Amino acid sequence: MTASWNRTLKRWPAWIALAALALALIVIGAARGNGPTNNTERIDAIAKTVKCPACVGESVYESRVAVAVNIREEIARRVAAGDTDGQIRDRIERQFPGSELVPKAEGANLVLWVLPVVVLVLGLGGVALAFRRWRAQAAAAGDPDDADRELVAAALRAAAEADDGP
Repeated sequence: MTASWNRTLKRWPAWIALAALALALIVIGAARGNGPTNNTERIDAIAKTVKCPACVGESVYESRVAVAVNIREEIARRVAAGDTDGQIRDRIERQFPGSELVPKAEGANLVLWVLPVVVLVLGLGGVALAFRRWRAQAAAAGDPDDADRELVAAALRAAAEADDGP
């Protein structure tokens, strides 16, 4: 009983740490803003997700070339006209194909973003189950008893007699 109680006590700090981490993540997630609060922030948020057609690896938010400035102005006009973020991005995508910096979470893109996470979680679960099974097998095997010691002694005697033979 003492050994099982000892193992139980050793697990508590890990569970407490895990609960504290989960609580911290929930608090951080709840405290985060829900997105842009005014039109300027909304324009910037959209511009950060649109690739500059003339630049390599820059968004229209970062770029200062004429085409990027024109796209930012178009975003501002569409925001002022009351278009949704999706409508604005779709319109820019039609004008400049391949301009999305953040792929849409639908269809094949969704599978490609979610699949690695699912594989990682399942892999970690499999490893955890394997370790648990190995630990249970080791605990079930336990220390050798008198019958095990007698069996080993008999095998050693038989091996010694075989070496002393003719």
